[in-house]
Amino acid sequence: MEENESLKEIKKALIHGIALLLVVSLVSGFVLYTSSYRRTQEYPQYVPPGVSVRRLDDDCIVFEPETVRAGLIFYPDERVEHSAYSELLLECSAEGILCVAVKMPFNIPSLKSEKAAEIKAMFPETDDWYIAGHGKGGIAAAKCVKNNIPDYKGLILLASYTKEYFYDTGVKVLTVYGSNDKILNMKKYENCSVNLPADAVKRVIEGGNHTQFGYYGSLPKDGKAGITAGEQIKETVTLISGFIGGE
Repeated sequence: MEENESLKEIKKALIHGIALLLVVSLVSGFVLYTSSYRRTQEYPQYVPPGVSVRRLDDDCIVFEPETVRAGLIFYPDERVEHSAYSELLLECSAEGILCVAVKMPFNIPSLKSEKAAEIKAMFPETDDWYIAGHGKGGIAAAKCVKNNIPDYKGLILLASYTKEYFYDTGVKVLTVYGSNDKILNMKKYENCSVNLPADAVKRVIEGGNHTQFGYYGSLPKDGKAGITAGEQIKETVTLISGFIGGE
């Protein structure tokens, strides 16, 4: 009897030990994964006249023009520092678009896909809102829009796609990717195209790649760009501005 009880105690201790090891492994893996995020690289930053830049208490960055025609909340790609998209959003703000680069917990947009609601509440004077996202940030942005259809006029996907169904929602959608992008899963992009409305705007930037929507260095698996990051960003801003300005 005593032997059986001892065996039970040993088994219980082993189970607890294995469970503890699994927890430690998962936590260690998460810490390692999130600590190796892509940081903003140095680049020439020019603040256009009439545009102010400030950080909110949660470190989100606001790019605010004197006259605002619409608001744009931007979700960064996974493990990419949100400030890496500053030039893109600065140039959008010069077009009269109030832009906010969202700081995500651990730089993982899926952990707080509803963050946009907090941002919108800070700017009640702005009526028309759009959400944009790069890579996995686009997937999180699409989820947010789908869960709050009445709150947003449109969705902008940069090198991304949506798993959410927007075909008959009335939400405007713009998708943009570079012709040399080797990170975007084109099979998923094509398969998910059925989720887009019939009038979705799809554009390809010739010579662009995945990483040049921001300034955070190159990814080893990405295609070599045939244009500069500045050129890719300017073309993207033109597309975004026209999309937001169109009816």
